[in-house]
Amino acid sequence: MLSGLYVFKTDDYDSSPFDHAISSIQVFQGKIVQQMVIHYKLAHGGEPDSYVKIRLIKDEVEFDVFFSRINLIHHALGQDVTINWHLINSNPEMPGVFYTDANAYKIIKRDLNKPKDYKWNIPANQVKQVASYFYPINSGIFIEDTMNEQMIVMNDRPQGGTSFVLGRIELMVNRVGVTSDQLGVWEGINDYSFDGKGINVTAKFVLAFTSHR
Repeated sequence: MLSGLYVFKTDDYDSSPFDHAISSIQVFQGKIVQQMVIHYKLAHGGEPDSYVKIRLIKDEVEFDVFFSRINLIHHALGQDVTINWHLINSNPEMPGVFYTDANAYKIIKRDLNKPKDYKWNIPANQVKQVASYFYPINSGIFIEDTMNEQMIVMNDRPQGGTSFVLGRIELMVNRVGVTSDQLGVWEGINDYSFDGKGINVTAKFVLAFTSHR
């Protein structure tokens, strides 16, 4: 089964750095807020520069992200774009264990190491397993270390998210696919903006560290 309008599937075993380079960094220092703006230029050019605004406000870090449209000329088979936060100098609980919100109702522990409820030994379930690691994230996802301290990422809209790599949180920000997953309408996923091209994505995330749930 291929990626499509309903289902995210990938042949990759892990995410890889996007094909861009840092073009400039601006730093602003205020009495209340400190901000860093990092501009990225796409390797193939032709699209607006992407950027990340990072603001330190008290004990939280706010990320304003602008990600320019995916160029199908250079990614003819489509692309799934994620943003990643990696925890260093800590001892995370264990790989594949993370926590997600259930629509602000409660926190659910996700353990990718648990035995599967489906028949994993059939050929269809032995490939493209990365997609099965993603869960719906309505407002937040966090990982915990052995000292019960958490790294939390809060998002501004429902997204797919995971933490299948030790100490790393990953959230999906954009998808473009040209194939059908054969689960409904016979089409891929490719949103267009007013100019007839792919969409530019703006998103906001808040990163926090805490020892209290």
